[in-house]
Amino acid sequence: MLEDTRIKTMNLLREHEEKVRSWRYDFGPKCMDLYNEYLQIAQTACEVNANGQNDYEVTEGSDKHCVNLVVKKCTCRSWDLTGIPCPHAIRAILHDSGDPMTEINWWYSKEAFLLTYRHKIQPVRGEKF
Repeated sequence: MLEDTRIKTMNLLREHEEKVRSWRYDFGPKCMDLYNEYLQIAQTACEVNANGQNDYEVTEGSDKHCVNLVVKKCTCRSWDLTGIPCPHAIRAILHDSGDPMTEINWWYSKEAFLLTYRHKIQPVRGEKF
């Protein structure tokens, strides 16, 4: 039973690494889906007002949120919880002529995932040896 588990784990690590290497972007597909959804909301539903010191007031419908780009925080807390800039932060970054993709947390990157799978389970000789 342990031998079957070892072989299955060895194959799963290889398969996951191959899957990560096939990503089209530098970030995971689920991360990119959420980012693109947030980007769409930011471009269509959010308006921004800046105070000139990296603080922004972003209006989305009847809600208002405060965004601070220096400490990477928004009052909606989505950016804090997920590591992906929320629509309010994206809108503030775009207002500043920045690239919101650079604000996605490193742990969603292809590099971070590949580091996870870099340690392999080594093949072993048969029971006879």
